[in-house]
Amino acid sequence: MANLDWSQCSAVESVPGKGTTFHIYLPALAAVPAAPRPAAFINAPKGRGEMILVIDDDDGIRLIAERILATHGYEVCTAPDGETGLLEFERQRNRINLVICDQMMPGISGLDVLELIHRRAPKVGLITMSGLFDQASESSSRAGISIHSLPKPLKAEALLRTVRQVIDGVTA
Repeated sequence: MANLDWSQCSAVESVPGKGTTFHIYLPALAAVPAAPRPAAFINAPKGRGEMILVIDDDDGIRLIAERILATHGYEVCTAPDGETGLLEFERQRNRINLVICDQMMPGISGLDVLELIHRRAPKVGLITMSGLFDQASESSSRAGISIHSLPKPLKAEALLRTVRQVIDGVTA
């Protein structure tokens, strides 16, 4: 392509009162190569059909988390706020293995939601998400409850690994 005469690859036609037409000729590719998938994502731990409740007031975060988890072998139900999340938890209480909840939402806070869920079902795994670094790094406990944390924006590998670790730790 280095020897290509680029003046032969385009042309301009202009007719007063009628307009201008540009012709540009670009070399064709036989096929567009597929982007390689990162090895870490391919090797990320898979689900075994466990049910996960994702609670987040951000539609995009909720949808991304749902797609990542569902694609990797988990059943997923979602809720757009804490109140709806608590209702969904009660509706499917016997099936839910893990709850992932945004830390800061309008109405009831994510940490309050997780604390209420823990009181009702102490064996359910709990993960909080936060876009604020200080809050995302405080994953130890609240009122003696073990709550893991994930930073936002979500990274698929971190989400899948944390989910698997929490579920395995809870069900072991």
